[in-house]
Formats: sequence, structure tokens, C-alpha cells
Amino acid sequence: MPFSVWHDIIDLMNSGHRKTRKVYDRDGEAHFLTFSCFRRLPLLSKDRSCQWMVDAIRLSRSKHPFDLWAWVIMPEHVHLMLWPHTDVRRVPCSRLREHAFHCLA
Repeated sequence: MPFSVWHDIIDLMNSGHRKTRKVYDRDGEAHFLTFSCFRRLPLLSKDRSCQWMVDAIRLSRSKHPFDLWAWVIMPEHVHLMLWPHTDVRRVPCSRLREHAFHCLA
């Protein structure tokens, strides 16, 4: 994909358009995160892009320590179950997506 397309994807992610759902962020509890690729495209269907996601998870763990209990990378979305070492409200979940899309761009 050309760089301009990735730039548009990142702009859309940062636009604030999100599904509405109830969120429970409680200190000291595990968190289940799910995020989807742009327009549910199968951007994670290749081994190389999956490796970029794994690298992004590692980078996020080094900057914002958490225990990763379980994870799965599907072609169009990712699930993570983690236990943060700090107050999760101080560490935006969008950081992981930013790291991943930085690798993809």
C-alpha cells in the first residue's frame, strides 16, 4: 500500500470515530483489548505483517510495562489479554496501534 493510504488510515484512527461501548478500566484488574484493522481489511493476513504486530507489542511492553497473558492475531483484528503494571488510564491503548501502524508504514 502506498504511504498516502497508510497516512489516511492513521488520520482516520485519530479522528475520534469509534463504536460506542461500555468500558471498565479498574486499577489492579486484567484487561481484554480488541482492535480491528481499517475497514476490517485483512491487513494482518501475511506473516510479515503479523511479525510487525508482534514487534509493536514488544515495543509497547518496553515503554508501558504489562504482563501479556494471551493474544491472538487474526487477519483483520487482534485480541490481547493483559495485566498492566501501572494505572491504565495514564497509558492510552492507542499507543499499541500507533506502534503497529508505524511498522506498517
